[in-house]
Amino acid sequence: MNINIINKIINKSEFLNEVEKEFWSKFSILLSQEKLEQLAGFIGDYEKMIIDLKKRQKGKLSNLNRKHIQEWKEFIRNEKSKTLEMVQNKIKEVENKKLEKIYDKLKE
Repeated sequence: MNINIINKIINKSEFLNEVEKEFWSKFSILLSQEKLEQLAGFIGDYEKMIIDLKKRQKGKLSNLNRKHIQEWKEFIRNEKSKTLEMVQNKIKEVENKKLEKIYDKLKE
């Protein structure tokens, strides 16, 4: 494997920071062909693992967001139901008071 290709792989890597990229670029000059291929394989495998983990994390976040949205909608629905029930009870209370007044007037 060509040293330039390895350096491109190292520099393109998302999981290595700048110091690590510089270290591996300098260190790769000292490696044998076999070790260069192992390094390239390691970097490639690690990149695939990171991509896979990001996909899983994104999926978990999507599920969590979906769950929170569902819980929020249920909360809103319950609050509307409670408010409606309170209003209906208040209306009944007012109507009962009116009926009591009418009844009291009729009694007189």
